[in-house]
Amino acid sequence: MMETERILLRPWRDDDAASLFKYASDPDVGPRAGWPPHKSVEESLEIIHTVFHNDTNWAIELKATGETIGAIGYVPAPESNLPAREGEPLIGYWVGKPYWNQGICTEALELMLDHIRKTTDIKSLISSHYFDNPASGKVMEKCGWKSDGEMRFQAYWRDLHRRETDGHDKTHSSDEIGDCTMKNSATKTAVLIALFAFLCLPSWAQQSRRAFFAGNSYTSVNDLPRMVADIAQSMGDELIYASNTPGACTFELHCSNASMDKICQGGWDFVVLQEQSQLPAFPIEMVEEMVYPFAKQLVDSTYAFNPDGEAMFYMTWGRKNGDTEFGPMYPMMSTYEGMDSLLYARYMYMAETNDASVCPVGRVWHYLRDTHGEIELYMPDESHPSLAGSYAAACAFYTMMFGRDPDSITYEAGLGMKTAGIIRSAVHEVVYDSLWKWQRPDPYALPSERQGFEINVSPNPTHDEVTLHMSQEAMADTFLCGTDGRILWNKKANGTTRLSLEGLPSGIYLLKVITRQGIVVERIVKQ
Repeated sequence: MMETERILLRPWRDDDAASLFKYASDPDVGPRAGWPPHKSVEESLEIIHTVFHNDTNWAIELKATGETIGAIGYVPAPESNLPAREGEPLIGYWVGKPYWNQGICTEALELMLDHIRKTTDIKSLISSHYFDNPASGKVMEKCGWKSDGEMRFQAYWRDLHRRETDGHDKTHSSDEIGDCTMKNSATKTAVLIALFAFLCLPSWAQQSRRAFFAGNSYTSVNDLPRMVADIAQSMGDELIYASNTPGACTFELHCSNASMDKICQGGWDFVVLQEQSQLPAFPIEMVEEMVYPFAKQLVDSTYAFNPDGEAMFYMTWGRKNGDTEFGPMYPMMSTYEGMDSLLYARYMYMAETNDASVCPVGRVWHYLRDTHGEIELYMPDESHPSLAGSYAAACAFYTMMFGRDPDSITYEAGLGMKTAGIIRSAVHEVVYDSLWKWQRPDPYALPSERQGFEINVSPNPTHDEVTLHMSQEAMADTFLCGTDGRILWNKKANGTTRLSLEGLPSGIYLLKVITRQGIVVERIVKQ
């Protein structure tokens, strides 16, 4: 046991189940730490038996009342998506809502750290918190931890201080971090890794999403929505879905068929929009007439009837050897690279101008074609997805909808471990590592003052050059796009940067500025 004047850290007991349920059933507690609220006292007792019943997890007892008010502990972290070093345990802690902001977590963490330093060979620890739960990071900071990096949904921290037996502190550099000695058996450790999500691990928190897929045969082949749901189920999540996927269906047709009725029913977290596979690659004047207006109508309806939902475009891919039907008329479509680049540009433009996200399945396919050409993504018609192609799409959609690392997916769709693993790694590289590029920037459109930073472009209108002023001294990626969605150049910017438009014809252009704080799109007029 460990104690201060206020609290006691002790092993869990069966009679703690009622108190555990009292605080762990609060919907404001569990989701902040990454686990679902407890549903019954029986469930809480089961967690005591299966998760907490070991010598590295403790109940936090308030000495004044004798009541259990929270939990703290650690487990090995090799299965988390945090960049844990070898032998580096993962820390987790929480207290019930009535005891927030009273310094109790800080006291508990200091007690446990002191215990670890005195009784184990562990030389460093890691933990994380959601960005919208900064109080947890403050606890780590007060205990001397150092912020060590960020990922899409969380910041992670390390404690690299180990108190030696003579009472002195020693700070270890990264190359001094060694193995740790744990008291648990290998079997028990494996069970704890799998179950510690109930305590603290954000990447394992159960989530439920509702999605409607409006598409055509590219969506219905291999039952893509069902495959995304199977992946979610294998990860302990849930996808509730519906779809409308008539063959060769276009955005225009979806605006007047059962898809619009489904969208207007409301209640969707995501509305997935997939255009007919060739139309977005047509000449721009045709796309502006046949695609863009109906994409806007579908997105507008999505937000009108699903105010908390998100429109998500399904970026498809070029034909395996180009489009043999329309390639002779439109040369850019006659090769895979040409058609694929047009689809990429047009879907990105639709996402940017309609305040929507885009699932970059076409980019995942492009990556796999470049790096693992032995994986056949196409059916014999060289257009529709094979099972591997649909699996790549499903992993990408799961990553976009749930924000989880696809490398953790266990469902293989019958492809086998090697092929499925290669595809998941591609999705990690293209989608997960760049979620900020594909996700909806911010609800309610693109004004810079709503993105966490501001930009100013001057002069605007201009002739050959503009100066970009950013409110924060942070490195940014800038993209200049034409109204057809084609990316004209991509440059790095920092603070105040001069950007050239020399050689471009007069007209309207879109400047997209991307930093960790968000995304801003500014219209530029060249005279």
